[in-house]
Amino acid sequence: MKMTHLFATAAMALATATGANAANLISADVTGPSGTIWTTRDTGNYTLFLQTPGLGDFLNPNDEAINYTPAEGINRVLLAGEGFRPGETINSDAIYTLTLNFDDGATITGDYTPLTNSFVGGSSTTVGNTTYSLIEFSFTRTLGDSVSPNVAVPGGNGNDYAGNFRFDVTTAAVPEPASWALMIGGFGVAGASLRRRRAATTVKFA
Repeated sequence: MKMTHLFATAAMALATATGANAANLISADVTGPSGTIWTTRDTGNYTLFLQTPGLGDFLNPNDEAINYTPAEGINRVLLAGEGFRPGETINSDAIYTLTLNFDDGATITGDYTPLTNSFVGGSSTTVGNTTYSLIEFSFTRTLGDSVSPNVAVPGGNGNDYAGNFRFDVTTAAVPEPASWALMIGGFGVAGASLRRRRAATTVKFA
């Protein structure tokens, strides 16, 4: 077997790769320095309602837990939350922090400043072969009533919060077990062939 064929076989093994699915988004929180909390977790605080564009339905309309499966690439999610403080029309805080948690242990965060409508960076983390990056977040008070404190129907305060976030999911390709075996076997054969070739070209002098 020629050496070029052996290394081509090993390269083919690496090329036969597959990427694991991204983990599910299991919770999202928006918090402010004053102690305000909107969350998808059942903690007694206001609910942070999530909605994926195009579906037309909230993921957690009755304060239930979320288990959202993101797609590879860019994912966009809309946000809504009950207005706070009651009776006011201004934002409760000068800055809001979004925290997203995934069921593989990944956590990403980012900040938003309503006064300047600014997304103040977002974090990125890698778990296994999947990288999660927060690339956009907004959350500000509006002049409309869209949700109640814990149910996604109008009610309560008439000046609710709305916004969105976008995050990127990138899954690196990893060889399948069969591909690993083929690759290792190819390198093993290549090594054995090199040893035989060296032995055959050795000349002994009397």
